[in-house]
Amino acid sequence: VDELAKVRGGSAPPLVDADPFVAARSRCAADKVNRTVCSGYYRVLVRTENEERREGFAQILDGLRSFFDDDDACDLNGPFWGGRASPGLPDLVLFPYAYRLYVLEHYRGPAFAVPSDFERYHRWYDAMVALDAVARTLPDKDRYLAHVAKYA
Repeated sequence: VDELAKVRGGSAPPLVDADPFVAARSRCAADKVNRTVCSGYYRVLVRTENEERREGFAQILDGLRSFFDDDDACDLNGPFWGGRASPGLPDLVLFPYAYRLYVLEHYRGPAFAVPSDFERYHRWYDAMVALDAVARTLPDKDRYLAHVAKYA
């Protein structure tokens, strides 16, 4: 994506750092959040056994803890992963599922809400939704709840 944007004359900051080590850490963080938070979301949403749902939500919370406790994520020069001032690859992999977590609380109850003491997560989430480019693309929450009702 970064290469395509560069060829097309894009001026947005790259999603992956030019430093190969930082870029590799970024890709690893994105992969890990995909395996934990993203797959955990569907596990909670579609499974019918309460134990499986609880395990899926524990997986989500573990993924969020790992994401925000990562040494690279702790560099709080900026609100995004790695201390960036703009979202990078890990942020963009996590955000679509972070935005949808309200669905789990709605259909599964308050035990499936991200705890308020996940302060870094909530600070990051607020920074993401405050971005105009993100806010313009967010689906209406009520419409999305109706859309996923058949899976819940």
